[in-house]
Amino acid sequence: MKAAELFDLKGKRAVITGASRGIGRAVAESYHELGASVALLARSSAVLDAAQALHTPCAPAYGFQVDLQDRAAREHAFEKAVAALGGVDILINNAGMCEDFPAADYPLDAWDRILELNLTSALHLSQLAAKCMIPQRSGKIINLCSLHSYLGKRQIEGYAASKGALKLLTQSLAHEWAPYGICVNGVAPGFIETEISSGLRQDPVEYPKTLDRLPMGRWGTPEELRGAFIFLGSAASDYVTGHILAVDGGILAV
Repeated sequence: MKAAELFDLKGKRAVITGASRGIGRAVAESYHELGASVALLARSSAVLDAAQALHTPCAPAYGFQVDLQDRAAREHAFEKAVAALGGVDILINNAGMCEDFPAADYPLDAWDRILELNLTSALHLSQLAAKCMIPQRSGKIINLCSLHSYLGKRQIEGYAASKGALKLLTQSLAHEWAPYGICVNGVAPGFIETEISSGLRQDPVEYPKTLDRLPMGRWGTPEELRGAFIFLGSAASDYVTGHILAVDGGILAV
């Protein structure tokens, strides 16, 4: 295989959650550009427009509006996505959320919401994907981990707990499914300019503190995560599993 072919996604079928905006949409656009057929899942109706904008006869794109916190709904949406694609080679568990509360008063319903979306849905969709991938003896599952898979932070205990657990879930699934040719990895972004981080970026006190912690001195963009997802979804990473690839401007290095 030639070097350029290592990153070719022609003929691959990818299901991507949280794909109506931000990181998920950037990854969906990149995969489609490299020849993959893609199914985009998100709660927002914008996912339908995102898929329509990508769709071509040679590399179709499908959009499914779904509440990924609803277990029956997400299973149904995944089944529809796989049926539309004719199978699945790549699953990207990108959807996530964060809610801030003082720890002593952290609402348990908020905790449950966050873990359902950030952690349980990743396991559930991975189980569904594995049932397709095990018979074909190949597949790629990529989970969106976080800087907070490694580092705690006050008032985001639910988010940090979910992302820390997602890191170990990723590594455990990698161990179990490696004999079937399924590679399970994660991408751990640092501070990225997305809608979910808009509140922090607008905070006149906390935002400058984040810049002080970053060796590169700036936040990243969703586009700068594309290479990590392309690598982990392509043949270039066929001997990589159980790895969490940090794309964080160097923050975990200090």
